[in-house]
Amino acid sequence: MSTYLDLFPVELFDEIFVYLTCNDILKSFYGISNYINQIILQYQIYLVDLPSNNLTKKEFDLIYSKIDLNKIIKLKIGYDQYELSTKFLLKANSQQQSLTNLRSFWIDKTYRSTIFYLESINFNNLVSFRFDSNSSFPLVDRNCLFENLQYLVGCSSRYFREQFEKVPKHLIFLHMFFNSIDDVSYFIDSNVNQLKSLGIGFDFRYNYNYVLFVSLIKTYQWKHLIQLNLNLQG
Repeated sequence: MSTYLDLFPVELFDEIFVYLTCNDILKSFYGISNYINQIILQYQIYLVDLPSNNLTKKEFDLIYSKIDLNKIIKLKIGYDQYELSTKFLLKANSQQQSLTNLRSFWIDKTYRSTIFYLESINFNNLVSFRFDSNSSFPLVDRNCLFENLQYLVGCSSRYFREQFEKVPKHLIFLHMFFNSIDDVSYFIDSNVNQLKSLGIGFDFRYNYNYVLFVSLIKTYQWKHLIQLNLNLQG
C-alpha cells in the first residue's frame, strides 16, 4: 500500500526523526507503508526512552525486534511494569550485541533492580552519563578512562567512586551530589580548566565544615565557568 507520504524524500523524514524518540517514531509512522517502514529501519540515530509513560508493550516489542542496537545513540533505562530495561539489556548481552554507537546513557531514579546487565555498554565511548539510581554496576570496566565524557550528572559522588577507579578529566558539565568535601576536590581538580557548568549538591548535616567548603571553592581559578548552581542543605 502506498500513501502520499511515499512521495517525500528520505532526507525529510530524517529531519523530522531527529526531534523524536524511537518510541514516538514507531508510534507515529511505523506501519503506514512499506516505504516508510524501510526508512525507519534504516535510520541511524535513535533515542530510546524505555521508562517513558508513553511507551506501550507493543511499541517496545517493535524496538526489541526491529531496531539494531548499533543505531541507538541515546538510551534511558528505568522501572516499568514490564521490566523493559532489564529485558532490553539482557537481549544485548545474550546476543553479544554491543551498543557501539551509544553516546548518551541515563539511569532513571525509578530503576529498582539491584543488578545491571551493562557489559554491552562501553562507558569510554559515552559523551553524556547520568545516574539517578544507586543500584550496582556489575560487569563494567572499573578502570574506564572516560576519554570522551563531557557531561556527568549523578546522585552520589561516593557511589561513582565505588563503581569506577578514575574520575573523568574532560568534563564541561558536572552536576553532582557530593558526599564529602574531598569528593568535591577530587572531581573539580581534574576538570577546573574546562568546566562551563557546575552544580554542587551538599548536605552539611553530615559534613559539618562549611568554612572548609567555601575556602575550597575560592581557591580555584575558574577559566570558563559560566554557570554555578549550589544546593546546600543543613
